[in-house]
Amino acid sequence: MLLSRAHARAASALNPGVPPLVLPSAGRTLNLDASDNDHVWKNHQAGSPYHNGVPVDGDLIEVWEEESGVNHAKAPLATNKPTWRSTSTGLALPCLDFDGTDDHLPLLVAATGVAKLLSDVVTNSTFTFYVAFRVDGVTTNASPSLAYNNEAMVADSGGYWGVHLRNQAGVYKIQTYNYSGGTGGANTIELPINLNTNYILKYRHSGGTLGASLNGGAETTTASGNTDAVTGNFKIAHASQYFNGRLGQIVAYNTNQSAQDQTDTMTFLSAKWL
Repeated sequence: MLLSRAHARAASALNPGVPPLVLPSAGRTLNLDASDNDHVWKNHQAGSPYHNGVPVDGDLIEVWEEESGVNHAKAPLATNKPTWRSTSTGLALPCLDFDGTDDHLPLLVAATGVAKLLSDVVTNSTFTFYVAFRVDGVTTNASPSLAYNNEAMVADSGGYWGVHLRNQAGVYKIQTYNYSGGTGGANTIELPINLNTNYILKYRHSGGTLGASLNGGAETTTASGNTDAVTGNFKIAHASQYFNGRLGQIVAYNTNQSAQDQTDTMTFLSAKWL
């Protein structure tokens, strides 16, 4: 059973001697947390960050720093900056609001500005990936085999992997997409979602199977071979189309997490974002 924020806090209060649950670390390659003010910057100058103070609701954000500080997601231009939202206008915690028009954040090496590749985040055969999100709107309606043409929450620049969104005659769906020439080409799982609703997506690949679930629910699976190419750049909120919604946290593992680690990760994220 997943814990709500209220239940998690209550459990902590009733069991003060038990350490708080933390994200499993084994195999973790990425942790972007928009609720952490130390890692959300309004500006960035000459390779060194400066915050210009703690962000307030409505501030434009240039840099979303990964927890290690080694990598960050950075807006290419001033017009590409997402907006920081407080709890009153965002998710359960402060988050980044992408406008669906031009906001996006490529993932880069912080020290050099060199683009990070999909292979730096997941392998072509194995991963466990999580996103805390809310969708504000969807316009594109590409079929599952062409999911890479839809609005992208996260994706690679080559069109081989991603989490996309579809509006099928007013029915909104999230699409977890993996292109494998060895198993049927485009392998996509579609899950129905509602607009303006908080979700945590778990998306994994292991042993020739893709799996996806929302908010700890039943997992939907489909067969899929290895991702054909993982050399594309890792991008947030844009591939061929832009994402319209809120992102709270992105966590990636280059392993198929154990069942216990998957439960711990989902419980941790649910306690924060749902």
